Amino acid sequence: MPTRPVRGVDDLRLWLDAVLDGLGLTNGIPMAGQSYGCYASAEYALHAPQRVSKLVWIAPVMIGAPIPQEFVARLMSVADGRRESLEEYCRWIMPSIAVKYPEEFDRRIDEILLVRERYGTMFPPVRAAVMSDDDLQRIEVPTLDILGECDGATADPHEAIERVESLMPHVETILVPRAGHDIVAAETELVTQRLLKFLQ
Repeated sequence: MPTRPVRGVDDLRLWLDAVLDGLGLTNGIPMAGQSYGCYASAEYALHAPQRVSKLVWIAPVMIGAPIPQEFVARLMSVADGRRESLEEYCRWIMPSIAVKYPEEFDRRIDEILLVRERYGTMFPPVRAAVMSDDDLQRIEVPTLDILGECDGATADPHEAIERVESLMPHVETILVPRAGHDIVAAETELVTQRLLKFLQ
């Protein structure tokens, strides 16, 4: 139950502190995120490196490369509030879910509309369009970075992977051919196997 708004990255870090404290987790915590969740976990690893043991990033945004203009333009088209506009955007960003799992796709549309109705327009906090070289170098915990070659939320997936590899000595990267931002649905078995192997 949200009790106060998360307006900035400091609020995000304090919220995660509170969640982990409430769960009684003090250190040795593996954190996995998808999309913005990767950015959130990276910010937390910078904030409390003593608590985090490993990071898993699945389809990360704003870490290795900024979000492309096409993504922003398509997202802005959803601002009209129409379900049809949202469905069109989601079919572009989540093509595998839309085709393979139509019921799940419809459920996600319903969830997004419910969140919008309950909380209004939500923009997660970030400090910059992309994480700086210094920030990436400061993340010293073992990290698994899984990115789709056709991810519409990353300006240049190849360049993003190369940049992360050049700055993070403890990173393991996977660039998956033909996969998009919904890589979990497109390559479920591959993602699951690599994630479990990395965490074990």
